[in-house]
Parts: sequence; structure tokens; C-alpha cells
Amino acid sequence: AAWLVEQGMYLGFGGAVTYKGAKRAARVLAAIPHDRALLETDCPYMAPEPVRGTRNDSRNIVHVAAYIGTLWDMDAQAVLDQTAANARACFGV
Repeated sequence: AAWLVEQGMYLGFGGAVTYKGAKRAARVLAAIPHDRALLETDCPYMAPEPVRGTRNDSRNIVHVAAYIGTLWDMDAQAVLDQTAANARACFGV
């Protein structure tokens, strides 16, 4: 992950990052610069905790942001704002 970020890549994180077994993803999120993370839905699969097992859609992205906020010591809205800015930078919009 560090090499990818050094190459200018962005890394996407979806609902699976909230699962108990996703320790590697949590370590990556803790280690990369915040301006290189993107959020994704993996819709219709991989719904995040606490709605795991249901059909996933974009309304659940707030759960991913809240979890990442615990790693980044930020509230969910700050994570959403940061990753939205990252997406605009990544896609040039």
C-alpha cells in the first residue's frame, strides 16, 4: 500500500473494512495519508457493520466513514468531506 501511494495512487475502502477480520485494511488506513483514501460501496455486496448481510447501497457509506473515523480520530462527516475531496482530486472533477 505504501508503494502504491508513493506512485500517486489512491486506495479505495468499502464495507469490508468494518469487519472484525479486516485487520490488514485497518493497518493500511492507519498508515496512509488521509488524502489518498477513497470510499466505495461494493454495491450490492459487502454491506458494512452494523448492516452486514443486507443488500448494500450508497446509504451505508456513512458506516464506513464512521469506522475510518475511529482510526483517524475524526468524526464521520470529516472523513466523508476528506474522501469526497480526494475523489474530486483523483477524477479531476
